[in-house]
Amino acid sequence: MKKYTLKYFKPTKAGDGSALIITASNVRSKVFFTMMKQKPGTRNNFDGKNTLVFTLNYHELAKLIPVIGKQGQSWSVIHTFNNAMQTQVWFNNQGDFANITAKKGEAVFRMGFRKDELYGLAYALNKILDLLLEAQAYEDTEAYKAYQAQNQNAVQAPTQIPPIPNASPSPQQQNLPFDNTPTNPSIPGVPENQTNVGLENLGQKTPNQNENTSDYGIPDMPDVPF
Repeated sequence: MKKYTLKYFKPTKAGDGSALIITASNVRSKVFFTMMKQKPGTRNNFDGKNTLVFTLNYHELAKLIPVIGKQGQSWSVIHTFNNAMQTQVWFNNQGDFANITAKKGEAVFRMGFRKDELYGLAYALNKILDLLLEAQAYEDTEAYKAYQAQNQNAVQAPTQIPPIPNASPSPQQQNLPFDNTPTNPSIPGVPENQTNVGLENLGQKTPNQNENTSDYGIPDMPDVPF
């Protein structure tokens, strides 16, 4: 796992200094900003229990980075949860000086940067952006693998054809004996042991006819006196 940490500690004699810790890795597609305030009455101590933490995804970070090096530019983002504002973050570049401010409820945290620090900040955030893109690619790959595993059984399941409504059941479905009588291949549905009577046989006696039958196998009508 690749991890990147960037720290800024800026105490003041008045005790109103601040600290900023930026952390990112290539396994989570978000960068974490942790802001702390200086403990009143101390020189270099910061209150780790009173912090404000916000995250930026790679889309938001990619929009922030160009603003860092441009005088007079600003950038802001608002994170909401359940349609309620949670955290508001904005960055202002005033040329020789810039600051990043985060507000959550009544709590306001601010960190200032000199002009020479802005170049290092932009360079570091570009490195972090590379990690976030790598992490996003990893998350997309894992999500695709999970999707494939979830749908694998559905893809391999045999397709079952639904029965046709109001269709007559087959002999097999009725458990009836199936008629295996071979049929004459020349005339579908006609048994082989039945003599074919085609057009060419009209007017001829078939083997099953006797003298008292007509050419068509119909018994002759007796003579009826008039």
